[in-house]
Amino acid sequence: KCNCRCPYCFVEKKNEVMDWEIARKAIELLINSKGRKKLLTLYGGEPLLVFPLVKKCIIFAKKFARLKGKKITISVVTNMTLLGPSHLSFLKKTSTHLIVSLVGRKEDHDKFRKFIDGKGSFDAAYSKIPLIWKYCPPETTGVCFCIFPDTISRLEKNFEYLLNLGFRNFNLEFILHFKRWREKCLVHFLKAFKKIIQHWE
Repeated sequence: KCNCRCPYCFVEKKNEVMDWEIARKAIELLINSKGRKKLLTLYGGEPLLVFPLVKKCIIFAKKFARLKGKKITISVVTNMTLLGPSHLSFLKKTSTHLIVSLVGRKEDHDKFRKFIDGKGSFDAAYSKIPLIWKYCPPETTGVCFCIFPDTISRLEKNFEYLLNLGFRNFNLEFILHFKRWREKCLVHFLKAFKKIIQHWE
């Protein structure tokens, strides 16, 4: 279930919601598996469309992890367009990480991240960033930085744009199945990524 129809998304849209019993069993399976440290990531679709279920999963996972003597990190991945104070307040209260899916500057973001009616989601998503920083510290907030062959020549500019918005944790999400990655794309990426690394050094 999602309020967007991004052209590259591989998830088939059926307007379905996971049943609580399935979610509970999945969380128990994760926490009962070997190892003390666990990572639970909740995504969709758009998880904010079913936030009561998300809250139930987070509360249950934390309690079950404590019961089993496990350490769990939980994150919620969102397109930000529906994000509000009540969501952020709950995430802060439960020490849940917030991960937002972004492409970069408006022209690139709107080309690939679209609402059901075909309009770009940049304005709706990016307007929520000041609100995020009122509730969420940078160390528990990250960006799923979507990278396409079409945007690779502007990788450094898009990275800087997101950096200037306050983000410090980046997961580089290479969109491999949507358009062909040619050798020149890899050359552009290596050059830009080298500059990014040198900037941080």
